[in-house]
Amino acid sequence: MPRFLKGLLKGLAWSAAAVVVLVAVILIAVRLSDGPLGFGPLELLPSGEMRSGEWGPDELADWSFVHEVDTIELQSGGRTRKTWIVALDGRAYIPCGLGIGIPKRWHLAALEDPRAVVRIEGLRYRRSLQRVEDAELLPKLVDAVLEKYPPLPSRPGAESWFFRLDAPLS
Repeated sequence: MPRFLKGLLKGLAWSAAAVVVLVAVILIAVRLSDGPLGFGPLELLPSGEMRSGEWGPDELADWSFVHEVDTIELQSGGRTRKTWIVALDGRAYIPCGLGIGIPKRWHLAALEDPRAVVRIEGLRYRRSLQRVEDAELLPKLVDAVLEKYPPLPSRPGAESWFFRLDAPLS
């Protein structure tokens, strides 16, 4: 093998190793961070548990203020992710679009353990996630999402789940 080709292959191997190490360091940093990192595609990756922010009241009667909030941080199952939130009739709901190409598992974890923490504009709230299955309410929630957020490309027939933010479990 020519000497220049050996050098080229060695350089490529070192470059590939450096990329692997860099990706591993980034993934570890995201996992250990206090909520999603707020830039680029990294904010789509689930991160560690929330540690900062004052606690908001456990009993909150009116969640209408989330009309003005674009995204929140949701901690469920030991991981935190950014997500959308909508309000309807004073109650807060978190949509989970299963057909937009980003794999999700938090909705399944919420069925097993509904305890959650949401951070909204720096305040953390202990909540219980309750899946909405009311056939009359679901279309209203879809309309609320479409009114607040731009439509995302999704697979035909893609399913959306909604979770209501209830008072925390005792």
